[in-house]
Amino acid sequence: NTEKGNKIMKEMLEYQSLDLELNKLKKSTLNSADRANLSKLKSYIVDFPTLRIITIDTDGLQRMSDYTQVSFWLKQSINEAKDRLTIVMMHHPVFSTAQGRQNPLIWLAFYGVLREADVVFSGHDHNYARRTVEYKERFWTKQQPTVFIGTNASTKNYPNKEKSYYDCVYSGSPVYQYIQVNNDTLSISTYELHSGKQIDNVEIIN
Repeated sequence: NTEKGNKIMKEMLEYQSLDLELNKLKKSTLNSADRANLSKLKSYIVDFPTLRIITIDTDGLQRMSDYTQVSFWLKQSINEAKDRLTIVMMHHPVFSTAQGRQNPLIWLAFYGVLREADVVFSGHDHNYARRTVEYKERFWTKQQPTVFIGTNASTKNYPNKEKSYYDCVYSGSPVYQYIQVNNDTLSISTYELHSGKQIDNVEIIN
């Protein structure tokens, strides 16, 4: 409801030291000497007891070798999560919801690897869309769906491409997510930024 959404958003805005806390929690980074050609990228892992968050910097990818190395690092990072629920965050989406904004290199480099994660968050398209990609025995080792969520906290908005394979689409207002982990269940609720109205909710069970 609106009251709950506004309360959640207020708590988020009051937490001003988030960046500092994330810096303390960083476990792995691509900004290392053995990856000198990726020194400008900001990709890292944050681990919790039952959850791993992996952030990859797709804005910094310039050459095919960059895509290859980040894809290899991402696959390794997902595999090392073991029994943890896994969230991947990236700027560019694998599935674009805005006309003419699909990035074929992002799809080719990361789609197969991201199918091993539980949830993938992206931005770039300035709207909200959630798509579930089901498990296919011939191609994937993880025997459960992967949820792809494109989201937007900007005041700039683009219209969605209304496709049947999206579980939920929304545009016209910035949104935010409230994420909860309870044992083996990951819950993601999405709210309008200004009104606090809930527009989507999804649960992933590990």
